[in-house]
Amino acid sequence: MDQSTIDQVSKTQQVSDNEARANLIVDPEVLSLDGDAVVSRVKPSSGEDKGAAEGKSSEGDMQHHIFNLSFSNRLSLAPISSSDLERKHFLDIGTGTGIWAVEFAKAHPEAQVLGFDISVCNPASKPNNTGFVIQDAESTPWPFTQKFYYIHGRAMMSCFNDAGKVICEAYEKLEPGGWLELQDVIAPWTDVDGSLLGSKLLEFHTNTIEAALSVGRDVKQVIKYPSLFVAAGFQEISEFHYQWPIGAWAKDEKLKKIGEMFRDDLDQTMEPIAERLFGLVKKMPRKEIDDLVREARRDLFDVKRIRGYMPGLVVYGRKPL
Repeated sequence: MDQSTIDQVSKTQQVSDNEARANLIVDPEVLSLDGDAVVSRVKPSSGEDKGAAEGKSSEGDMQHHIFNLSFSNRLSLAPISSSDLERKHFLDIGTGTGIWAVEFAKAHPEAQVLGFDISVCNPASKPNNTGFVIQDAESTPWPFTQKFYYIHGRAMMSCFNDAGKVICEAYEKLEPGGWLELQDVIAPWTDVDGSLLGSKLLEFHTNTIEAALSVGRDVKQVIKYPSLFVAAGFQEISEFHYQWPIGAWAKDEKLKKIGEMFRDDLDQTMEPIAERLFGLVKKMPRKEIDDLVREARRDLFDVKRIRGYMPGLVVYGRKPL
C-alpha cells in the first residue's frame, strides 16, 4: 500500500469514481491541514479534548468533535472569506443536534444560519442568527425562499436513498457563486496491513452495509460525490481525503487521539446499530447478534492486532456566477 500522505487536495472539475478511490492513500503517522484556505475555526474550551474522548451526551456531538480534531477545528474547508459572510444565508443539511450550525453562527454573527433535519432540533443555547426547521432533504423542492451562499452537510453517508437528488437540490438553492460542501466518511473500512481481513470487526461492518442497502441506503455512495457534483453543474470542485483510525494505533498523536474518539463512538453505537439493522432488518437470531457485537468489540480495542481505519472525503464545489 502506498504510504504517502493523505492530506492532499485534488483540484479538478471532474474526478471519476475510480480516480477518487485511488486517492485513498494513508500514512498512519501524518495528518496535516496547513495551507488550505478556509473560513472559520472553533475555539476549543479548556479540557474539551478530554471531554470528547470520554464521551459526549450524544453521538452527533461526539462525531462533531472528531471532525473538529480532524480538520484542526475548522468548520468548513471551502475557500470563502469573512467578506463573504455579511448578510449572507448559510444552510446546514441534516443538522442533527445543531452543534455545527450553532458554532458557525457564534463564530460569524454577521451570517444567517439555518439548520434542518427530519426530527426536531432545538439547542438549549443558540445565537440569534440561527434557526432550525423540520425538513426531509429528499423531499424536494426545499421550501426556502432565500438563496444560500454556502450549504453544508456532514456524515450523510446513511441518510439518503439518492445523494444525487440532494446535491442537485442544493445547487438550485444556492445563489450564483455559492458553495456546497459535504464532509463525510467512506465505506467500507480498510487497513494499512491486511489486519482487518477476517476479523469480527469487519464482519460487523460488512453486515451493516448489507442491511442498509436492503432498505435502500447505499452507504458506499460517498465515493460518488465528486461525479455527482459534476452532474449537478458545480465547478471548481475540490476533494480532500483524510482518515479516522479505528483505535489508538497510529504513531502520530493527533491521529491516535482521533482513533481513541472514533473507537469510543463505535463502542457506544454498536449495540443500537445491531438492534436496528441486524435484528429488525436482517432478522438475525439474538445470540448471533450478541456474539458478533461482543467479538467485534474485542477487535475494536485490540490495537496490537488490528490497524484499521475509516477513510474520509470532503468535497466542495461552486455554482457558476
